Amino acid sequence: MIMIYSIIELSILIICLLLIFFMFLQTSKLVKGNIQFFLEKLTFILSLILIILIIISNNIKRIWQI
Repeated sequence: MIMIYSIIELSILIICLLLIFFMFLQTSKLVKGNIQFFLEKLTFILSLILIILIIISNNIKRIWQI
């Protein structure tokens, strides 16, 4: 169970770093057109995954406290 929790926490960290990188790319002038649209969708999907992982990790913490 500890291994699952640490994998979830590590994936949360990686997704946060990816989101920061993709948001930086979106605000820069290097990306235009279809690539910017793809980055917007990718950022949205990663943020949804991040929310789900945070909810799962909080539930695991709550189960361990009982």
